[in-house]
Amino acid sequence: MFFREFKDKDAKFCFTTRCSSFVEKFYDEIGAKAVSTGINAYLPEDYITISKKSKIFIIEDDSKKIGFITIKKVDEKTAEIPFLYINLAYLGKGYGKKLIQFTENWVKNNWIDVITIFLDTIVQDYNGGFYRKMDYKEIGDSVCQYDDYSVKARRFEKKIK
Repeated sequence: MFFREFKDKDAKFCFTTRCSSFVEKFYDEIGAKAVSTGINAYLPEDYITISKKSKIFIIEDDSKKIGFITIKKVDEKTAEIPFLYINLAYLGKGYGKKLIQFTENWVKNNWIDVITIFLDTIVQDYNGGFYRKMDYKEIGDSVCQYDDYSVKARRFEKKIK
């Protein structure tokens, strides 16, 4: 297993991995409108644009892409994880945990002034337990804005220093 930075050719993988999660895992919790809006909010070319302003890391195992995570610096002391997605065939095998740990360590070593990482999840029932196991604390309600559609979210944060 290893981690690497995003390359433009990874855009389709990021798109399809995220889409699969929305359709297969999130539909029951957030409904058709939010799934449709969420899928269409980020097309493959958008990941290339995101990679210019944020870090995207890919996790691979046996030469297979398993998942990805994004991290962006919000201000001097704060970073956000906008995306963390694992190929559905590899869920529950520890890859999400490894991605979070890798990213937290990367932030500690590269953005040395950052002390807090936060994230918003629109699938609180599905993702909340995972983030709690990773020592992220619920700090309140949030909203994820997709063009003209808003989806209720839950904010989690972790002090890394």
